Amino acid sequence: MRKEKSIKNFITSIIPYVILLLLGFLRVSVFVKFLGDEKYALNTLFYQIFIYLSLAEAGAGTYIIQLYYKCFANDDKKEIVNIYNSAKSLLKKIALIILGIGVILSFFLKVFTNNNLSLFYMQFVFLLFLLKNAVDYLMMAPKSVIEADQKAYKANLRFYSMKAFEYIVDIVLIYLGFDYIIILAVEILTRFLTYFITNKKIFREYPWLKDKPTKKVNLKGVSNLFWHRISEAIHYNTDIIITSSFLSPLLVTIYSSYNYLTKYLTDIIDMIGSAISPSFGNSIYKDEKSNMMKLFEEMNISFLFMASFLSSMVFVLGNLFVGKVWLGDKYLINNLAFIFLVINFFIVIARKPLNIFRNSKGLFKETKVIVLLEAIVNLVLSLLLVVKYGLVGILIATTISMLITTFWYMPYYIYKKVLNISCIKYFIKYFIVALFTIMISLILSKLATFININNILSWILLAIIYGIVLLLILFIAFYIFSKDFRDVSNKFKILIVNRIKR
Repeated sequence: MRKEKSIKNFITSIIPYVILLLLGFLRVSVFVKFLGDEKYALNTLFYQIFIYLSLAEAGAGTYIIQLYYKCFANDDKKEIVNIYNSAKSLLKKIALIILGIGVILSFFLKVFTNNNLSLFYMQFVFLLFLLKNAVDYLMMAPKSVIEADQKAYKANLRFYSMKAFEYIVDIVLIYLGFDYIIILAVEILTRFLTYFITNKKIFREYPWLKDKPTKKVNLKGVSNLFWHRISEAIHYNTDIIITSSFLSPLLVTIYSSYNYLTKYLTDIIDMIGSAISPSFGNSIYKDEKSNMMKLFEEMNISFLFMASFLSSMVFVLGNLFVGKVWLGDKYLINNLAFIFLVINFFIVIARKPLNIFRNSKGLFKETKVIVLLEAIVNLVLSLLLVVKYGLVGILIATTISMLITTFWYMPYYIYKKVLNISCIKYFIKYFIVALFTIMISLILSKLATFININNILSWILLAIIYGIVLLLILFIAFYIFSKDFRDVSNKFKILIVNRIKR
């Protein structure tokens, strides 16, 4: 039953998200073409700043969902209502804090950018941008409940359909020549409608959520997540801010475009993680330790497979897509920077199972020091290397900060301290997959030389050919050499066969 719910959650997320992906690429190209590099770079900068302002949330969403897991496992509706009401109150306070700090910060926006736009215009746009994102905090509480109960599939289609509508409206308004201020105002309205419609569905599913709480839940455990949120913010968002402060708006556009590409792919992986996280979290409280270990190993090899496949696809097809299909050669990143971008992309996907385990088990206090260290190393190295090496230096700093901190410590802690087994096999498996990915990417990249890429159809043809060949090679290799991968494949096959029989 848990597997079926996980698959439903994923399918109802991935199908509309692919539509969002296509609309998103069109939205960026229209934005750059009609509003220019300066406003696109400004929009990207605001998003990065907002991530830091949202540190006020301190990871409350993740912590709250982790509390729900145990309640749903025990069918404790009263405690769920208590947590829900406490969470809703906390998230409203967070929204007000973000808006308040944002107003103050808006007077210093010139420090973070080298563009020629007026401070007043940037302030007004920034405040609208914050208000749009504050809607998430004001209205997201019900969505956490249905996600924790492994029933996100019942609300996903409504939520993502409204998101697609928001993207379409954006594209039309930009194409018609409306200013960015009008576009943001419309986005605020559509985002409010998105949550309003989604939440109505959730309250029909859980009418008892509107019951009066019997007590206020102390969410003090959220503080341990604060350091994890800092680490994530610096890892994913400092690069753009430093690029905007030290380099040009064009480089911001170039780097953010590649980030946009890899972000959508990692978001798809996150959807897989979100689909199985409730199932894994539920198993922690219901199943034996041996079953939990087996589930984790299967999850780990599955994410290594995805990291290998997607990293190789980006390595071979990424530059061709940006330069020949999407934005043009003007927005190509240099080769060394691109290599480190792909390395970072591989590491981020490969460590997803560790993050799922940490979040499901609630290991936030135990790992907060190492994630804080990663954040500090990343920030310091980025500031030192950007002066001499530019964008390449920023990406190198991100790679080094991960390798010397969380890359080795997270597996060590989870295997040694929680599962009580050695982590050596984990690292052996990891490095074998990484080396195999490099080797197969270099060999198969020769395929790209046989097709002249000059439009989207030729790129799609190459992507299909390369993707099929790569997928077959990786599947055969993983199936032969990994028992855990064979077990996952067989489980998936049985699940599909049973589904077809029904």
